[in-house]
Amino acid sequence: DRIGGRYLDIEDERNEKRTIHSLVDGQRLDAFTLRREHELLAPLVDASYGSATFTSADRIATLEVRVSTTGLLVRERRAKTASR
Repeated sequence: DRIGGRYLDIEDERNEKRTIHSLVDGQRLDAFTLRREHELLAPLVDASYGSATFTSADRIATLEVRVSTTGLLVRERRAKTASR
């Protein structure tokens, strides 16, 4: 639901300003909070707090984020080549 900046240098990560950009426009459903407040939703809602993945942003690329049973996966999306 958001993209946050990270630093390569540990001292910068600890001390420099954070950047966070929302990927959601307007109001959204918070499945994690809803699930915590209503136990009867347990079989229907699988919400985990803190799922995250990190990748370098040192060049322009199109990335695809996938949800797996073990977490989030980031893969670079290759440009499609024309048919021969």
